[in-house]
Amino acid sequence: MNEQPFGFIVAETVRSIAKKLMSRLREHGFSITMEQMAILHFLNTNNELIQQDVADFTGKDKSAILRQIDFLEENKYVVRVADQIDRRKKNLVVTKKGAELHQDFTKIDIEVGQELMDGIKQEDLDTFLRVLAKIKTNAEK
Repeated sequence: MNEQPFGFIVAETVRSIAKKLMSRLREHGFSITMEQMAILHFLNTNNELIQQDVADFTGKDKSAILRQIDFLEENKYVVRVADQIDRRKKNLVVTKKGAELHQDFTKIDIEVGQELMDGIKQEDLDTFLRVLAKIKTNAEK
């Protein structure tokens, strides 16, 4: 059995992957954080979300993600649009510029992922992904 706690090993691995990905993004001229990119990804793959939906997704307080959304809006990656039914409600909508950024990010993410999996047999990767999915399921119980 490994001497390091499981959660520490996982967190350390995630930090290393994020660091490599952020380095690659900077090489391509991107100046966006992983959290902002995660929010953009969430908005890009869902429709008519509000700030509370993003807070629920990130597990953070609504006010804590306000700066992230403001950054995305200031950089024209998202816009706030009044809801057709409830005008007080503002839906967050990804702009064309935001969709293009998301597409570019996804390509870089795939490239980095392929590099990280270099030398790993497909059967080992399949096993890892199954185990990872089970760990996620167990964590969500």
